[in-house]
Amino acid sequence: MNPPLLDVSGLTVLFDQGQASRAVVEDVSFRIDPGETFALVGESGSGKSITALSVLRLLPGNGRISRGRVALSGTPLFELTEQAMTRIRGGRIGIIFQDPLSALNPVMTIGDQLGEVLTRHQGLRGKARQTRVLLGLDQAGLPDPERHCRSFPHQLSGGMRQRAMIALALAGEPALLIADEPTTALDVTLQARILSLLNRLCRERGMGLWLITHDLGIVARYADRVAVMQQGRIVEMARSGDFFRAPVHPYSQALYAARPRMTSCLNRPQAVTPGPVLLDVADFRVHYPVQQGWLKKNRCPHPCGGWGFPSGMPGRNPGSGR
Repeated sequence: MNPPLLDVSGLTVLFDQGQASRAVVEDVSFRIDPGETFALVGESGSGKSITALSVLRLLPGNGRISRGRVALSGTPLFELTEQAMTRIRGGRIGIIFQDPLSALNPVMTIGDQLGEVLTRHQGLRGKARQTRVLLGLDQAGLPDPERHCRSFPHQLSGGMRQRAMIALALAGEPALLIADEPTTALDVTLQARILSLLNRLCRERGMGLWLITHDLGIVARYADRVAVMQQGRIVEMARSGDFFRAPVHPYSQALYAARPRMTSCLNRPQAVTPGPVLLDVADFRVHYPVQQGWLKKNRCPHPCGGWGFPSGMPGRNPGSGR
C-alpha cells in the first residue's frame, strides 16, 4: 500500500510565554491522499493555520513543535535539514497565505517573484519563464497580466494580490497545496473560478489540496473529507457527505447550525424609514491614467485627463500645474 501524500501524526505545538508554555495544537493527526481535497474547518484562533505552518516548519520565534511526526510521501519532514526544507517549500508543497500583502515581497514586482519560483523549482529562464509567468497570472484570474506582472504588491488591490499569491503557490507545480482562506478577498464569481481551477488541478495532477476555511459552503462543494478543529484539537473527522448529513460532535453541530442560509437573508425585517439625506453622490467617476508606449504617455478616455472630476466641476487641472 502506497503511503499517503501527507501524514500528520500526534502533532503538538507549544507557544512560549515568558517562563510558561501554552499548547496551541494538541495531538493532531490526519492524512491527505493524492488527488484529495481535505478541509480543516473551525473558528478563528482554533489552530488551523498554526497546524499548516508547523508542517512547513515556519512557526514564529516563540513557537516550537513539542512532539509528533509529519511525512510527505513517506519522507519525514521534521528530520530534514533547513536547506532540504527550502526545496520542499514552494516546490513539493505550495501555500496560499491568508494575508498576501505580508507574504509578498514589497520590493519585487509580481512578475519577478513569480519568475524566481519558476527558475528555482522548474529551471525556467528567459522567454520560457516569461511565458509561464503570464500564463500563471492569467490562470489565477489576474486581469491584464502583461501590465500587472510589472506591478509591485502595494500597487494592486487586495483581490489582485490574492490572485498573485495563488499564482505563486501553483508555480512550482506542488504535490500538495495548502490553501489558507484562499478566496477571502475575491468576489463570488472569481471565487468559483479559482476553486474550480484548484479542484481541476487536483484531479489532473494528482495534487493534494489542504483547504483551511470557515466557509462551509465551499467545504460542501469541493472537499472530500472534513476535519473540525476546536481549541487546538480535531474533534471530528468524516467524509464530506457524512459530515453534512449528520455532524456528530456538539461543536460541529454548532458550526453547522451557524452557517448562513438564504431564508435568513430573505426574512430580514423591513428597513426603517430614512431621515434627511446626509450625503448624495451622483455621476461620480474616478479614473486611473495608464501609461503606455515608449514615451509613457497617459492613456485615458475621460476628457478630464484622468483626475476623475466630471466636466464643469472644480478640480485640479493636470495641464496647469494647479
